[in-house]
Amino acid sequence: MARLPIIFFLVLKIYSDSKQTSFLLALTDCLHLQLFRDSKDRCKNGPTKASLSLENFLAMEHGFTLDKESNTMAIICSEMVVLLAFDTRERLIHWQVKLRAHLPEEIQFLIQITSSPAKSKLSSGPARLHLQDGAFCLVTGMPPRLSGVWPLRELRRYGVADGKFCFEGGKHCGKGEGLHVLHTNQPEELLRCFQLASEGKLLTKRKSLTQWIASKY
Repeated sequence: MARLPIIFFLVLKIYSDSKQTSFLLALTDCLHLQLFRDSKDRCKNGPTKASLSLENFLAMEHGFTLDKESNTMAIICSEMVVLLAFDTRERLIHWQVKLRAHLPEEIQFLIQITSSPAKSKLSSGPARLHLQDGAFCLVTGMPPRLSGVWPLRELRRYGVADGKFCFEGGKHCGKGEGLHVLHTNQPEELLRCFQLASEGKLLTKRKSLTQWIASKY
């Protein structure tokens, strides 16, 4: 049976050059974002100023400060990071839950990059590791910046050594090839999650719970 795409729309507001703009997102198999001049254009199905297709979703972060705004969200994809600001915390939480129900969910680990290949251009220091079934990424800085993506099937090996989590990217990982060493307070838990994610079993139960919560909003 063919899988029907799930579509809903989300109106968001951000500020650019002191001018308020309005966004419309349609969720199907990818996240589609359209920029309108104002809300009237959107209601009248007027022309869009810009349109982005956000494919290969990797992670979502929130709560960082951006131009004095704190009710913020970052949608992190392989090709870009989209930053959004909301007028209230309640609205941020509302749309965060809605988006979570229709996007691949990930688990986040706080880590310290202690060693990496020179060609990766990764700096030593704090980062966030976002893990989902089949892949993971490293995100650094505030606002969030994507520093690397690794498909789990392309890793030569991964595991815990001397209390640190290590992984080695294979030849198809580009700049991510080579041995990376990470410090985390949960090395064994991270290893367990990697093993589940490599089998596509990481988020089965958690996804069902998230969809149930979203149905209540």
